[in-house]
Amino acid sequence: MLLFIQNIIHKKIHRTRVLKCHDFKKIVVFFIITFLLHVPQSGAEPQEWIYTTRPGDTLWNLSQTYLKSMAFLDDFQKHNQIDIAKKMRPGTRLRFPIDWLKIEPVPVRVIALSGVVSVKSATNNETTALKLHALLHIKDEVLTGSDGSVGLRFADGSQLIVLSDSHLIFDVVKAYGETGMVDTRLRLQKGRLDTQVKPQKGAGSRFEIHTPGAISAVRGTELRVVSENNGQVTRTEVLSGLVKVGAAGETLDVPEGFGTVVPLGKAPSPPKKLLPSPDLSGLTKEIVKRPDLLKWPVLEGALAYRIQIAPDADFMSLLIDQVASEPQFKVEHLENGQFTMRVRGIDSLGLEGANALHDFVVAVLPVPSPPDPLSPLPNVQMSDNPPTFQWNSPGSDHRFHFQLSQMDDFSELIADERLLSKSTFTLAKPMKTGQYYWRVAVGNQKGVYSPFSEVISFRIGSHPSLLTLNPAKVQGDHLLVQWGRGKKDEDYQFELAKDEGFKEVIFNLRTSDYEHRIVRPDRGVYYMRVRAISADGTVGEFSEVRSVDVPCGRCWALILFALTGLLALL
Repeated sequence: MLLFIQNIIHKKIHRTRVLKCHDFKKIVVFFIITFLLHVPQSGAEPQEWIYTTRPGDTLWNLSQTYLKSMAFLDDFQKHNQIDIAKKMRPGTRLRFPIDWLKIEPVPVRVIALSGVVSVKSATNNETTALKLHALLHIKDEVLTGSDGSVGLRFADGSQLIVLSDSHLIFDVVKAYGETGMVDTRLRLQKGRLDTQVKPQKGAGSRFEIHTPGAISAVRGTELRVVSENNGQVTRTEVLSGLVKVGAAGETLDVPEGFGTVVPLGKAPSPPKKLLPSPDLSGLTKEIVKRPDLLKWPVLEGALAYRIQIAPDADFMSLLIDQVASEPQFKVEHLENGQFTMRVRGIDSLGLEGANALHDFVVAVLPVPSPPDPLSPLPNVQMSDNPPTFQWNSPGSDHRFHFQLSQMDDFSELIADERLLSKSTFTLAKPMKTGQYYWRVAVGNQKGVYSPFSEVISFRIGSHPSLLTLNPAKVQGDHLLVQWGRGKKDEDYQFELAKDEGFKEVIFNLRTSDYEHRIVRPDRGVYYMRVRAISADGTVGEFSEVRSVDVPCGRCWALILFALTGLLALL
């Protein structure tokens, strides 16, 4: 149209030999229009793909490679004002109208898979489980379960993660032949996407994410798109580059480090700066026990935190994807291995901020079973004070955690030894009389301990006297046994047996006296011992064993009686 106007003015000026005042106005208008013709119009990109020729290129070969049909060859030659008789020099810039280029559908490859993910095929309308390395095509639909995620790679190298509880449809996935230009248009019905889009090549390239409420147009960036509440709200978060978000007839530029919220049927909200990344610098790099808690400082402005765990730093395959209200993560179900954690804050609008990364290793050794307590045994009363505690050991290179308390819940501890290398322990000082409880756990080389053993209850009494037993005296029809006096309020236990091992005890006495008369037993050798029992029931050690030879007390009387009877008979 501008060229038509230019030609009319040009002809009118040349028809007039004498320039009048209004002719000068025409000349001015002519130059203004000519200037405008040579100034690129802002906001409009030429719909052409530019190719720079290389040695060996011919117009014929290039047309075969890039054009839809060889029927465009003549028009292509005229469009670039090329004399086909002349050889093209390397470095010649050729202009290919986008509409003339080959257009081919290109598949999307599944490069990572986690949890339950299914695909609804556009070919047969069947829904099946999605498999790793599968190819997805135009109008296919991907659906992820509550624990599912899938990593995708597009023809231009762009990558995308479809996160849990999402529904994604591939509206357009095509390429312009071998030009490197791709046209990708995705429809996120619900859920969340993390994308890394390669910089777009040429005017025909396009990467758009459509939700029920907005369109996010990308030229090469890293962004996140969320569609939630049945499409009622769309959130777009830009981590690098620039994204154009359109909704309700308005388009908004969202720069790097900003996000926008789009309610269904409304224009995008003004860009809001995303929260900075949390500080994970203080977290441990090695987990040696389960469960363990990774805790970081509170991030100002964060109402919650997105926590993601992956086996590597590209996060294409997610093991954990959850939201926590507190700045912490409980390591509980991860197997041994190396992991990367990604954490970001979530603000009052639900926008998720910049990522913080933390690499860590889970190296939990097998935890042995709790030890078996050997001494003191349950419900015994100990006279040794302090007693020696003993338990079995599962082997070398272990450490033991011993606890002693007078409270059965161990709320107050008398001893709490965490790094014992031997399976015995003795207190440095005697213990007071009373009831006690003890338990022990065993730890591996990493210092991870087993649960505690069963709780053993025992009693410490006063230390009874060690008594001295005097030799027994035979007095007529009795034996008189005596021993040294013990402490005040002590009782005594005396035993008389036919054997030195006291397996055949014929007399067992508990008394508060330090002597006693026993009915004289039959002739023979007997053994005696005695021990003290304190007022609290603590039983002391037996005295040294003594023997007593009991003669036949009635033997002479029997002989005399027999002789008397014999004489009477004579």
